[in-house]
Amino acid sequence: MKKFLAVVLAALASFLLVAVRHLERPTEPAPASIPHADPRPATAPAAPAPRAAPTSISLGDPALERQVALVIESMDRTGHPPQGVAQGGRRGGTRGVFENVEGRLPRQAGGYYTETDVWPRGAGGRGARRLIFGRGGEVYYTADHYRTFVRVR
Repeated sequence: MKKFLAVVLAALASFLLVAVRHLERPTEPAPASIPHADPRPATAPAAPAPRAAPTSISLGDPALERQVALVIESMDRTGHPPQGVAQGGRRGGTRGVFENVEGRLPRQAGGYYTETDVWPRGAGGRGARRLIFGRGGEVYYTADHYRTFVRVR
């Protein structure tokens, strides 16, 4: 009985430690949401468009804006995020593919969107910030793990 109680207390302590670390993360201002688009899916994915470098990314934090521009440039040049930045993707799904299951971005055929993290993985995990790339060259930023998006290109 004492061993069981010790195991339960250890599990509870671990849970509380994770919860406290989560609460200690700085809050991020939620970006403005993009309007919902036509809910009808496109008939086929568009061919990849030439990708122009973003002319101006305004996210309210110069360091964040530089990192977003760096990830976009890397994705445009190589098709992959910079070293240390995770490709992303739904668990059990295709690596790097953003499925848009919530329908918050314009609906497109499967495989149209890919995703990456913004920052390299830190001690606290991957964080909530992501970039979503469309085959048409559009790029969306989310600071709150897909609840809202800002189009940056």
